[in-house]
Amino acid sequence: MSTTYIFQALRKAVVIRAKGICEYCLIPEVYSLSIPYHIDHIISEKHRGLRTIDNLALACPICNINKGSDVATFLHDIKVTVPLYNPRVDKWGAHFRLDQSGELIPLSEVGQGTIFLLKLNDDETNVLRKVLVNGGIKLTP
Repeated sequence: MSTTYIFQALRKAVVIRAKGICEYCLIPEVYSLSIPYHIDHIISEKHRGLRTIDNLALACPICNINKGSDVATFLHDIKVTVPLYNPRVDKWGAHFRLDQSGELIPLSEVGQGTIFLLKLNDDETNVLRKVLVNGGIKLTP
């Protein structure tokens, strides 16, 4: 959890840059049932991440809570630690693909680890993404 205050102007800049969409799961804030989205420190303050526009991302509460202060995860099947997806550095399409079913398909170890740790493919999120896509809503980072 953040220990510093994020000024309104900085918060607004993060939301505008993200176009109101969670930069991890792609769910737009307007479909969040009035639950405000969080400003995520990509590199957490715990790991000396700064409170700057280049280290902040818009995140739905579920993604932000699941991510916490983590910057990496361990993939048990291949016994390797991988960094989490960083929306300021990584290209979303290099790590994920959105399936018509609403499921995010990992295209890399970073994608696999991020999907696992943030629980990006839970049933409710997949259903919501599927409904949005089928309704003509374009879900892009």
